[in-house]
Amino acid sequence: MPWSPLLTTRSLTSTKRINCSLTSALEFLHDPKAIIDLNPLVIGREPHPNDPNLYTIKDRMKVLGRYVEFDYTAKFTFREDGCETEVRAPGGTTLKSRWTASEVEGGVEVREEVTATTYFFLMPMTISGLKAPHDVLRERLAAKLEGRSVDQAGTTITNKSEAGDHSGFLSLKFMFCISALALVFSVVLRFGSPMSIPMLLLLLFLAACISVYLSARKSRDPYGTFHVSLNRPLEEPRSIPNTEWLNMGYWKDTDEFPKACEALALKLIKAARCQQGGHVLDVGHGSGDSLLLHLRHPSVPRPSCLTGITSLRAHYLRSCERVRQTQKEITDIDHAPEVHLFAGDAVYHPSDDPHHPLSPTSPTKPYTTILALDCAYHFNNRHRFLQQSFHHLASGGRIALADICFASTGTTIAKFVRYLIGDLGVVPKENVITVQQYYRQMVDLGYVEIEVEDISKDVFPSFTRFLSSRGVVWGVFARVIGLLQIGGARFVIITGKKP
Repeated sequence: MPWSPLLTTRSLTSTKRINCSLTSALEFLHDPKAIIDLNPLVIGREPHPNDPNLYTIKDRMKVLGRYVEFDYTAKFTFREDGCETEVRAPGGTTLKSRWTASEVEGGVEVREEVTATTYFFLMPMTISGLKAPHDVLRERLAAKLEGRSVDQAGTTITNKSEAGDHSGFLSLKFMFCISALALVFSVVLRFGSPMSIPMLLLLLFLAACISVYLSARKSRDPYGTFHVSLNRPLEEPRSIPNTEWLNMGYWKDTDEFPKACEALALKLIKAARCQQGGHVLDVGHGSGDSLLLHLRHPSVPRPSCLTGITSLRAHYLRSCERVRQTQKEITDIDHAPEVHLFAGDAVYHPSDDPHHPLSPTSPTKPYTTILALDCAYHFNNRHRFLQQSFHHLASGGRIALADICFASTGTTIAKFVRYLIGDLGVVPKENVITVQQYYRQMVDLGYVEIEVEDISKDVFPSFTRFLSSRGVVWGVFARVIGLLQIGGARFVIITGKKP
């Protein structure tokens, strides 16, 4: 790849202890066919006729909702302690990997060092795509060397592939979402044109938006723990924040992120008409700040039972810790709510734990209130969540969501962006619906007294300004929110009652 000021390089290192002999590990690492075949996406491999260590590999994967096949090359070089590979991938990306094996107590340690070189706007997506699938690959390698079922060890990556997540032996999935952009970049930089500058700016914007969003999306959850820094004051960047909020906020009477987030949560609780002594289900509660409101905020009615579920285990564990600490501080033990927390998808699936809050066999009593604070547009899918919630609400119980839907009209550009949002998975296609369609879904499911309040003007503008003030990376993320707005996004509080 010729040098370019747009190129950047990043490295990742990981290790795996395996219960096998050093000889077995090295024999495997010296077999390129065996290494390639660890990838469940591979549908073909051919060695070069003049170089048995150079392979052309064909993968089949889901890109933008459709299955595609593509070829790339991988060059293997063998060392005494392992092997090295160099991959030439689409989008102007080069991946160099070094696998080594060394003896340790109880077996061997296999170490993988990956160096990625690509355009800077592709790097977040490339790094994100490297982590999860390579964890699976190490598990499959261990299974192979330890004599266990490789198919069972590889189910995670297969399932991720079907779900459209970042996966692939050589970490190329989703790189194709914008590899065409990289190609145009190369043409513009090499030959130039009267439109090169505006074209460059447009491509940078689109690529950065898609790249940052996808880099934030890990597994089935779009968030990690990066949000904690948003709760710190700019003038105290190393301080430990008292809150760990993660929502877009309701900025009508404040310009501080934690206060805006709390204001949105309180507005949702008020819209839900929570009852004293009720049974509340809070889905997608993140690190637990919304749960704490039910335990100690003076304006929130105390439930007798509080149930929560969040999809990211790090959030679940942090919520458990914070709830336990808050419970210790509650002096009125007789009126302290009973709390049950779960880690998992908000939508119940047949393979889930039967104790899932929305499981048909869940032993929990019906909920008087179900809350979804700035998360339901991520659900796969929201309609199923609304349906399951209806069945688990008590008669007279209410559901309330702070959610995103879209205007029923718009320009051609807005409609195209809306299509792009769904096709890239920024919001699942099934959830890219208009306000009217959202309302109709709830009517069809049986909800009554449905109310919709559009609070977009008190959410999007201030939230994007706040993100832009937090540095370059957050500024790019703000552009993703801007992309939603271009598509006609509306931030609403929507409530419904079960008769």
